[in-house]
Amino acid sequence: MKIKVDGVTIELTKEQIEETKRERFENLKSLEDVLFQFGFKKVVPKENPNQTYYTNEEKGWHAEKVDYDGVWMVGGELQDDGSFPGGHVYWEKEELFEELIKH
Repeated sequence: MKIKVDGVTIELTKEQIEETKRERFENLKSLEDVLFQFGFKKVVPKENPNQTYYTNEEKGWHAEKVDYDGVWMVGGELQDDGSFPGGHVYWEKEELFEELIKH
């Protein structure tokens, strides 16, 4: 890929572009960071502060942490396992990132 900046042409290989994407992704330190990256807001209900969840009202998405190392998400065009109450559990931030970037 060639990029021209201020009259200077720079050529980046596919590997360099992928490495840059990986470096950016490493900055997303947790599943919560991935949610925030995609416009989710943290909600802590006053009546039950231990029941934290995340919402992206613009997209109609809802997410909750599962077992301290996963995130269950539902809404819009997100992946759905077909069982009640719908949605999908993401255990890896890479999987979560890939799902959200599609939409």
